[in-house]
Amino acid sequence: MSFFPDPSTIVSIGGVSLKWSLLTTVLGCILGFLMISRNFRKNGYKQTTTDDLLILSGAGCIIGGRAVWVVENWHSYSLYAWGILEFSDGGFDYAGILLGILVAVGCYTFTHRMSYRRTCDAILPGAITAIAFSRIGKIPEAENMWMIVAMDAVVLLILYFGVRPFHEGKRRGDMTSVALMLAGIVQLISCTFHLDPSTNSSVIAPSLAMLSGLGMYLATHSLPIVKPVVLFDFDGTLMDSEYLVINGFAYLFKKHRTLEEFTREIQREVFLHPLREELARLFPEENTEVLAREYRNYMKGIQGRHLVETLPHVRETLKQLKDSGYVLGIVTGRYTDSCMMWLEDLLIDQYFDIVAGTETYRHTKPSPDGILHTCEMLKVGHDSVVYVGDGVKDVQAGRNAGVYTVAFVTNEDKRNALEKASPNAVMNSFDELPEILSKQNAWSADLY
Repeated sequence: MSFFPDPSTIVSIGGVSLKWSLLTTVLGCILGFLMISRNFRKNGYKQTTTDDLLILSGAGCIIGGRAVWVVENWHSYSLYAWGILEFSDGGFDYAGILLGILVAVGCYTFTHRMSYRRTCDAILPGAITAIAFSRIGKIPEAENMWMIVAMDAVVLLILYFGVRPFHEGKRRGDMTSVALMLAGIVQLISCTFHLDPSTNSSVIAPSLAMLSGLGMYLATHSLPIVKPVVLFDFDGTLMDSEYLVINGFAYLFKKHRTLEEFTREIQREVFLHPLREELARLFPEENTEVLAREYRNYMKGIQGRHLVETLPHVRETLKQLKDSGYVLGIVTGRYTDSCMMWLEDLLIDQYFDIVAGTETYRHTKPSPDGILHTCEMLKVGHDSVVYVGDGVKDVQAGRNAGVYTVAFVTNEDKRNALEKASPNAVMNSFDELPEILSKQNAWSADLY
């Protein structure tokens, strides 16, 4: 065993040696994987989706990088066709790697109803980071390699601090477009001045990457922004049910405890958590399921029906949105049949394409399950969705799903808590929603 037998080798055992370039490539791939996984979690996607995309992108990376290399060196491979499959020659084109990833992502997003540009924006920075990190290990092998590494560092700084932050007019695909153009420029410089002896001198691939980036940028900024699917919480957002809910809990307190114990503080707290959680907390000695049935039966009773109305401007705003072509839906903690009953009574059921009650999804808010499951039922992706709710958990659920969240302030006591939850927008009156939806940004938590 010999350590550092030459500048490019870490250790050599017999005829096997560990190169710095291999180590930095592995570390770069791990770093890229972690970065991409983080981006997809922020976008509301499960790890299984990330894993599938990374496997497919890896295949696209290998095939694209190798295919472009072979085409550029066809004069050598045409004499020995089997050499195309002999990857030991190290022949991969960096621009081809990025282009191969884009093709693979396109195949996946098309079949899984995902935004192509948003997905590319989540993957490309991590892929370029992995490539840049892998090049560090080549510095001992080529004296001019440090110049390419320095240019890679500049590219990453531009992407993460110049392009990544949101600004007015930013669109999905901007990160990918700029990444392709900058990566193409770096490789073009490398090819022109022969900075990396392991790469081709052909300018075809880097030029294609630059043109692809420019084409995507121009197309992105010329396309109209698609109308989002708009999903609503129900209680407290569409229906002014505060008085009814308080009466429902008062009914239970009168039956199982005393009305004196139903203090103003408790009355505020019953709106903060799902029904069963509140029932279990307030009535620990009682059967929660029995209490939930009693509560729902009371709500269905005649004595509660006259206490409810829509919040101001709900009817006319819903009609305006529906007439404008928006797909509208409800994600509620109520059971679907209960919600439908109230929608019919309030004369607003005709505006909704779907109603997803608590029995249709697995986990309640702040889990994103309700929002994501509703999108699946609508057969749309969740990359262009707005979720409107009046509670902190509504905002948290929207952010966990990676969708654009609107906090509806119906009670000033809730304002501070709602704003701390970091919604994308806050409205004080329901008729402010059309103006919010008129903005020219993408409809996701990251605004692009």
